[in-house]
Amino acid sequence: MRLDDSIARNPSVTNTDKEFQLRSRESSLYLSIFGNTSTGVAPKEFVNIFFREERLPIEEGWKRSEILITPDTMNDMEDFIVANSNWTQSQACEPLVIGPHSVI
Repeated sequence: MRLDDSIARNPSVTNTDKEFQLRSRESSLYLSIFGNTSTGVAPKEFVNIFFREERLPIEEGWKRSEILITPDTMNDMEDFIVANSNWTQSQACEPLVIGPHSVI
């Protein structure tokens, strides 16, 4: 939905595999923070408040996860996002080096 909105606003938006991987990882983090760390179910209200008002929705009942959020805890959620996405690459770009042994 967010990507559709971005494309509607800017038809030349970059939509390579690199951006898809970054968006998927970012989404898994948001779902971990605002929802159930295992299932990724998050109240839409919490996410909307965070993005629209740029604050944590503490007054609305959000509480910090009791489970430590780590890259390992986000992997399954990211895989689920990728598997259920209808993403298609609109262009190719060269790999992004994000560390000595990490390239996307």
